Amino acid sequence: MGKPSEPDIYGYLDYRQFLRDWFQWKKKSNSRYSHRLFARKAGQRSPSLLLAVIEGRRNLTPTTTQAFGKAMSLGVRRHGFFELLVALNQAELLKDRERAMDGILATKRFQQARKVDGDLFRVFGEWHYGAICELARCEGFRPDPAWIAKTLRPNITAKRAEEALATLLGLGLLKSSAAGEIEAAEEWMMPEFSQDVALLKVHETMLERAKESVGLFPKEQRIALAFTGSMPKNLIPTLNERIERVFQELAATCEQEPRQMVYQMNFMLFPLSDPEDNP
Repeated sequence: MGKPSEPDIYGYLDYRQFLRDWFQWKKKSNSRYSHRLFARKAGQRSPSLLLAVIEGRRNLTPTTTQAFGKAMSLGVRRHGFFELLVALNQAELLKDRERAMDGILATKRFQQARKVDGDLFRVFGEWHYGAICELARCEGFRPDPAWIAKTLRPNITAKRAEEALATLLGLGLLKSSAAGEIEAAEEWMMPEFSQDVALLKVHETMLERAKESVGLFPKEQRIALAFTGSMPKNLIPTLNERIERVFQELAATCEQEPRQMVYQMNFMLFPLSDPEDNP
């Protein structure tokens, strides 16, 4: 029986799971390998640090990230990817996590190891994928890239429509019916990994579409409501709950036949001042 293979870091999106698998691999390769030996190679005093990080009780700092990479002999490229994984899992700001995810998706080795994850994340980051899925539910839908390209607003290229169709079919978000027609799957799949980053991309792209809609469509075909006011901080949970309830009711109302066009509906509530400045 041959020696176990070292875990491929490019197949991971959770750096803690990679550390767990890497240590188990090292232990199988050398039964005398221990957390204490890892700590010594990483230049750390605490022999329990690796276990604490794996179990989520401790986070890595820039210093310990460097030390862990050295202890695992990752090399320059793999260590760079390791840093992206750490940022994806630990960064406090969503923008920083989104930047880390973009770096991960741009890594060729990751694209080869986890193509489906990369495709699924891209679907949630670009508006036209969801629009095409819903367009497939509408009367008169034609799985023709040129037709799709000129039907969507704003228009996209036929090439982008063709690529989107292939990706959506590959992920099962579109499927071929018994009659050979293309139709939408029953439900969308939200990526299990880094859902908040995926949702951030959705909101960003749809806000861009909302800005464009003002010049694209007459007021009879769009609604834009806004309110700027002041209120007590403890009212926010109540407003969130009421908005979510109304949103769900309106979304359920839209589920009617015949489906004839694709719409985007957004509700937003966000602060314009720092709530910490006031008691």
